[in-house]
Amino acid sequence: MLMARIASEKASGELKILELQAAAWQEKAARVEGDLARLKALRHSPATQKGTSLSAYSTQALTSRGTAEKALAAANLAVASQELARRAAIEVGLTSDDVELKAQMDEESGWKELILAKQAAARAETDYMKSMEDYRVRKQEADAVRSKLSVAQKETTLSNTNLTRLKSAYDSIIRP
Repeated sequence: MLMARIASEKASGELKILELQAAAWQEKAARVEGDLARLKALRHSPATQKGTSLSAYSTQALTSRGTAEKALAAANLAVASQELARRAAIEVGLTSDDVELKAQMDEESGWKELILAKQAAARAETDYMKSMEDYRVRKQEADAVRSKLSVAQKETTLSNTNLTRLKSAYDSIIRP
């Protein structure tokens, strides 16, 4: 694209030079034709010679002008082809930009999904941690209840053992 721009600027510069040359030749041709008309009006013999030489000069100037116009047309053709190449390069660049923009949007969408997934995972982990803490508290409470139950069962067993041992003494006291 840079090469196309440089070539375009070079062709543009050459085109301006050719246009300036063509304008200069047109001015010279106009001057020569004006001089020729003045000389013809005077119709003097040296003036006629001068007019003839100026006519030849005018013809040469017109020939040079034609050559300059042909060079200008060739330069215009080169500029047009470079303009087409530049437009094609711009189209390719625009297509590339569209693809890059789509890729950036897809990346942004991916990042959004990742952030949402991380947030959902963080919420799930928070819920899990709350559940685990609740489980630990309830397990401790259940362990405490089991411990109390175990102690109560031991006391019940001990009491039953004591009652069984004391039953014979009780029976002997109550039934003599």
